[in-house]
Amino acid sequence: VGSNKDDDGDTDLGAVFVFLMNSDGTVKAEAKISQTTGGFDDLVLSGGERFGRSLAYLGDLRQDGTFGVAVGAGAGNPVGGAIWILYFQPVSPPGLTVTIAAPAISENGGATTLTVTRPASATTGDLTVLLSSDDESEATVPASVTIADGQTTSAPVAISAVDDATLDGSQTVTITASAAGFDIGSDSLDVTDFEALTVSIAASSISENGGSTTLT
Repeated sequence: VGSNKDDDGDTDLGAVFVFLMNSDGTVKAEAKISQTTGGFDDLVLSGGERFGRSLAYLGDLRQDGTFGVAVGAGAGNPVGGAIWILYFQPVSPPGLTVTIAAPAISENGGATTLTVTRPASATTGDLTVLLSSDDESEATVPASVTIADGQTTSAPVAISAVDDATLDGSQTVTITASAAGFDIGSDSLDVTDFEALTVSIAASSISENGGSTTLT
């Protein structure tokens, strides 16, 4: 948002405000860019320049992951104007961390717990975190957990093993946590098998002279 008559540094030097929005349309964070604020050391303006008179989003001009914004200036200067191209480095959202208490559980009634943690810098408000298992035939979790306002870590959440009645060895299950405005987090555990391999031979003995039997 341009504010071309802002007086940071001198009369009518101008400024630009950058707003980061939540998905519901509310403002998550804001920053001001002017002669004295914002960290753009090469931004040198003269009196009445009215930086922020016009704005245009340019996208990733340099193909390097940054995005550019063209800022018009000079409307108050009778001898000419200028266009400033500002490049912004995207900021990754804070991440969630999933911690599973046990590295492995048995499918025969095994269980453990997990917790979800958010950064200490992002603890405002209750946060509903969605949970999912990538193999519900081996282990399940509740659909969600809430991290309370002001807290970094959720209460422990149960992970329950599932006996699939199949001899399939140990299986690795990944539990993923996701929430709006946060990078996803995940952790894994092994669900060990309970079924045993049984061999049954039809006859207790056979003759070496052409004898045979079967096994399952």
